[in-house]
Amino acid sequence: MSRDRFFSILKFLRFSSPENVKKDDPKTRIEEYLDVLRERSQTVMKPGKHIAIDEALIMWCGRLGFRQYIKTKRARFGVEAFVLCPSDEEWQGYSWNFHLYYGKDTYMIEDPNASRLSVSERIVVFLMKDLLNSGRHVITDNWYTSLRLADYLETQRTLLTGVVRSGRGPPKEVQDMKWDKKQSVFARKGNALVVKWMDKKDICVLTTKYTANIVEHKKTYFGNKTVFFNRPLHFEKYNQKMGSVDLADQLLEPYHYDRKSLAWFKKIGIHFLFRIALNAFIAYRNASRGTTEFLQFLEILCKELLTEHNLGAAALAEVYANQKVHGPRLQQPSSNIHHFVKWEEQKKQKRCRVFPPARKATRYYCAGDPGICSVEHFKTWQSEGKGKEKTIYQWHCSQTKHGSPLH
Repeated sequence: MSRDRFFSILKFLRFSSPENVKKDDPKTRIEEYLDVLRERSQTVMKPGKHIAIDEALIMWCGRLGFRQYIKTKRARFGVEAFVLCPSDEEWQGYSWNFHLYYGKDTYMIEDPNASRLSVSERIVVFLMKDLLNSGRHVITDNWYTSLRLADYLETQRTLLTGVVRSGRGPPKEVQDMKWDKKQSVFARKGNALVVKWMDKKDICVLTTKYTANIVEHKKTYFGNKTVFFNRPLHFEKYNQKMGSVDLADQLLEPYHYDRKSLAWFKKIGIHFLFRIALNAFIAYRNASRGTTEFLQFLEILCKELLTEHNLGAAALAEVYANQKVHGPRLQQPSSNIHHFVKWEEQKKQKRCRVFPPARKATRYYCAGDPGICSVEHFKTWQSEGKGKEKTIYQWHCSQTKHGSPLH
């Protein structure tokens, strides 16, 4: 396919039916497509006991009503997507549920008890709506975690663990405590446990799953210096289970479609197309137990899709597979190629090939020919035809490095 043909098709790429698009409702351009992808993702597998929720930012610097700014993200400006990923080791990186953020009224919940939750807290409940009341454990970062969310999820038979900000759960007594490094403090309210750990800075974790417990942690510094110290169990578990969304972002990062010429819904549609391809790759890897890389899987997937859905694609693929790849054709050198005498101040002297029979050193030379001590000897060398046999060498030499005399 030519470049112009590709851009012609891309120009008419849409992700929703024209009759369903509303000018005053931008989400109608993409939600129909996302609903199909979401449904397919959820029919392949059911998440295990541990679930991670985090946000992803799809870069978009144009004008858009629901564009967000997150200074901690690499893109900083873009469309925010909230993703729910299983934390089981074999399914890490699989996007089981995802929604775009269109504004504070996006995630409305029918449960009246959830009306007092903040926007970030409602996002967790909204993504978990099909998994509540099943005894699952959700892991979140400090933008979502709060004591109020933990209390609500407890009524829904769901456990919570996450890093919590100072004003969202830890009592004032715990916040004001000053300890040395590698020290920890525990505080409990009902089934909610707050753990404060003093490292380079104070970090608090809120959990309704784990009890107060300390484990030994090993850290290796530069120079193979190993240090052992005690650390709360909750930080070990949080680091193990929270990396699922980050893993998906790492695998998708080389395939980010950052062209500025695309409309916003095309960029989002292509991003989620790769995200669903990553889901298919994880499911394929678990089923086959193979060692295929994501890039190899994408190549196989594209070939299979083209072969199955394109008329005559199988025969065309066979023709291209058997076609020999030719390098650039070199122009045949002419027998009338001119030879030019050159003088190099810093060049090492060479023996003249014409001066008989004594040895004569010279700095005159011909590009691609041996040293010539004078213009008269140069004419003699060329008139006798001795330089013609070096013509091929001189021509190749001029293609690579000019002025390389023949030794």
